[in-house]
Amino acid sequence: MKRKIPVVACVVGGLLLGSFSAWVSIRSCETKTARWLAYDVRPSPRFYVPDATEWTAKIWKLTGSDFVPYDTSTGREEKFPWRIYKPGEVILPFLARVEYGWMQEGKVGGGGHVWFLGFFGFSLRVATTTSWQS
Repeated sequence: MKRKIPVVACVVGGLLLGSFSAWVSIRSCETKTARWLAYDVRPSPRFYVPDATEWTAKIWKLTGSDFVPYDTSTGREEKFPWRIYKPGEVILPFLARVEYGWMQEGKVGGGGHVWFLGFFGFSLRVATTTSWQS
């Protein structure tokens, strides 16, 4: 019976440590996703970022990309090309994902998730899944 307690404590501790590791790596995951969207997915010299928050604007600035934030609640027509990502989230210990989307013009775009292994602030992209295309 006494032997089970250390094993359970190690498993729980490992799960908590892995989740914390992925959480600390979120900023790195978001920065890599934004850089990928800006420079590798249909590169554009300038693009729009719909409903950019203070945090997402800060991440876009870290990439060095030329972006223009705009507010979609004004009812104006959609602006192209646009790129967007949503704040990252921890899925499992050491595993995080960032949701993304992009549109080059009216019917050319896509979106999905970028998956990362997170190691205490460092991230390694392991997969990209697509959930929509137009």
